[in-house]
Amino acid sequence: NTRWRTPPEGQWKLNFDGASRGNPGPSGAGCIIRDDRGLLIHAGSFPLQVGTSNSAEAQALLEGVKMA
Repeated sequence: NTRWRTPPEGQWKLNFDGASRGNPGPSGAGCIIRDDRGLLIHAGSFPLQVGTSNSAEAQALLEGVKMA
């Protein structure tokens, strides 16, 4: 069982994930940013080109950092 935990006071938390159907295969990624009260700051998901699961994870991180 995994529970989301709030970040320290005054900070934001970025959670992200990427996956592919096949490795390589069609892939997608998503990310969400929440504040120290758990309120949504920004969220997004997006399709990617054919790639590996690792490249999808990296792209999700990159897009999340851009959002922040």
